[in-house]
Amino acid sequence: MMAWDAARKARWPVLTDAELLAKLKGKCVVTDSGCWELPYAPLKSKGMKHQQKGYGQFYMRGKPWRAHRAAYTLAKGPIPAGYVVAHSCDNPPCCNPDHLTACTEKENMQQAGAKKRWPRQYRDTCAQGHPRTPENMVYHGRARKKLHCRICVLIRNRMKAGWTKDEAESIPFAIEPGAVTPRRDFNFKR
Repeated sequence: MMAWDAARKARWPVLTDAELLAKLKGKCVVTDSGCWELPYAPLKSKGMKHQQKGYGQFYMRGKPWRAHRAAYTLAKGPIPAGYVVAHSCDNPPCCNPDHLTACTEKENMQQAGAKKRWPRQYRDTCAQGHPRTPENMVYHGRARKKLHCRICVLIRNRMKAGWTKDEAESIPFAIEPGAVTPRRDFNFKR
């Protein structure tokens, strides 16, 4: 251990998990629903996209942690490998350990889908106003993972071919029922 590490450890006392949890709760605003909301504090590194979604940060033992992950670790122990910490209250700034559970990413997404937490999940039209029916939706693109509006794709392809926007939209679209492209049933022959 270098001399400056020893000096740094001497200045900062080592806190127990209970003391760190009390310190975290002291920084939070407790709401009527029982959530401990940590005010938004973005991390400075570029790879922390979760900070744009309202998750707070908490420095624990000299390292930045997502506040909800730190609260879970302090209250319930380490997070199992391959698991994420999910909020039962659906409030990202919340770091109350009673509202946090460890689950797989798949379970977390299934819970979010069941609670209708995705803003675009249950829309009736695409962004351009075309109906989102099974006949009009198609898996499109290089990896064929994203669902797109068939009419929008056709308009975009017509415009790439040199049509004007008015010409591309004016010609009627014929969409056959049951003409949905399957997601992964492609027979690629080489």
